[in-house]
Amino acid sequence: MSDLITNLTDSTLDDALNHASQPVLLDLWAPWCGPCLAIAPLLEKVAAATEGQLTVAKLDVEQYEHLLPRFRVRGIPTLLLFRNGSEVARKVGVDSLSDLNGWLRSQGIAIESEGEVVVPEVQPWSSFYGDDALRQFLTNRLKATALAAEISHYAFPRPQDLLTAPYVLAGQESLDVFERVTGLPPALALWLEVLDFVTPQQIDELIAVLASGKAYGDAPLHLLVQWLEDADVRWASVLSAPLNALRLRWLALTHSYLNGQQTPRQAWLAIQQEASAHHDGCQSGQDLEQHLCSLLFILSPPSALNDTQASSTIQHHWYQIQFHLGQINAGWSSEELALADRRWAWIEPQLAAIPEEESEGALESLHLQWRQQSPEFADYVQKEALYHEDFAAGEPQRTQLFRERFLQLLKQAPDAE
Repeated sequence: MSDLITNLTDSTLDDALNHASQPVLLDLWAPWCGPCLAIAPLLEKVAAATEGQLTVAKLDVEQYEHLLPRFRVRGIPTLLLFRNGSEVARKVGVDSLSDLNGWLRSQGIAIESEGEVVVPEVQPWSSFYGDDALRQFLTNRLKATALAAEISHYAFPRPQDLLTAPYVLAGQESLDVFERVTGLPPALALWLEVLDFVTPQQIDELIAVLASGKAYGDAPLHLLVQWLEDADVRWASVLSAPLNALRLRWLALTHSYLNGQQTPRQAWLAIQQEASAHHDGCQSGQDLEQHLCSLLFILSPPSALNDTQASSTIQHHWYQIQFHLGQINAGWSSEELALADRRWAWIEPQLAAIPEEESEGALESLHLQWRQQSPEFADYVQKEALYHEDFAAGEPQRTQLFRERFLQLLKQAPDAE
């Protein structure tokens, strides 16, 4: 065993957990456990990559079996993460170094592992669990609800009890229930919702491409790839040269990922770092570039799309990019694009001094005061209001375009492995 990994005993365990100056990753293992021995080299790599910020320790539960009830462990290998002597997370079993590092990163442990690869994620089960009868039952309910005109249009911010298509399909407004009932990825529900399948015709088109035994997890990523390489958007002309180059690098790496290839995590981390640096260097009014940087950051690697919270954030940036693209295509100048930031820079410090219960009315008043300072500001507010109206009016057409693309991607989805 490496000097970087601490071998604990029943007499040294408490001191190691309670007096550690950094988080402790405790591996509960036994010499007879094959999976335990298989992850040992992975823990060596983690210990080397996190030296100085994480203590990696092992406890032989064959030798110290009496400690197992204390940790409420039913099987090994089990990894426990401690901070200040308290368990904060646990992981039972490890599939790969990427899997282990990804879990640690989700717990705030920074890891840059040389040679680590990102393996495309595989949905644990197929659509409708491969059961045609289940698919028929659920889609019949969806069709009947559409014919009764009871499916709700998507709304943001999303109110509770919004009866959108994915929740009709599952019979309950819960992403967990949606996944358990349909066998479909929960993030898919968010995209079915935002793409607004409502009318009987739209629902019929959706049902026609939903099949049992399919793997639909990559459909949202394919949709974003199509959009980010769409020649009609003219990305090269609306983006700065460095960000456009970063977009192209992300697309090339993502195509490899979608083709089932292992991709170097260092390549994804490099995109993250460049996206973050570019975002921080953006000037006032460069909202399009900032939102695209945030999108590329979250999607490096693209496995974030299977995280429902990340998917909601991705959809926010996707929408905002479309909004700011529209402004640029409508001929807004850089000065006009920067005015919204200037307005907020004037409003924010005054709003901060107002009690929270009075802030809503105060915000409207401050907007009015800002507008009255200059004829230029009044002209801008009028132009802004007209643009919002035009953008809202074009929403059905934009949604229809993405809905058609999404239906085609669902139709082309591969069989589940």
